[in-house]
Amino acid sequence: MVENVKLLDKPLAQFDKASGTKKACIVGLVFSVFIGIVFLVVGSLAQGSTHVFNFNRVAYELVPLGIKIVVLLITESLGYIHMVSLRWALLHENRLEFNTNLRLLTISKTNPANGLLANVLCGFFHDFRHQYV
Repeated sequence: MVENVKLLDKPLAQFDKASGTKKACIVGLVFSVFIGIVFLVVGSLAQGSTHVFNFNRVAYELVPLGIKIVVLLITESLGYIHMVSLRWALLHENRLEFNTNLRLLTISKTNPANGLLANVLCGFFHDFRHQYV
């Protein structure tokens, strides 16, 4: 759906509301929360357990790989949600010059979810994932 927008008494060109992007963000957020709860429950149930799993050699390689892929999907979907919400916040503040603004160095002045602390944490966990996971 294409709409006209008037922000800060300055009309902008027509833009696409990107309902597909909104749906992708919702699916990514639900997936992240669900997997987070599953990992939390499985980790708490495994705490103190003395059961030893006897996997073959291939399974010893595939289990960590699967966990790393899931962590990758979660961090990338949350990073995508952060990027999209920052883009919309900058649009509403009339500060979106290009669609390719460097996201982690651009903060929203009115939206704390895209402020300095959120950008620092997003950058830290993105770097942490690349180094340790």
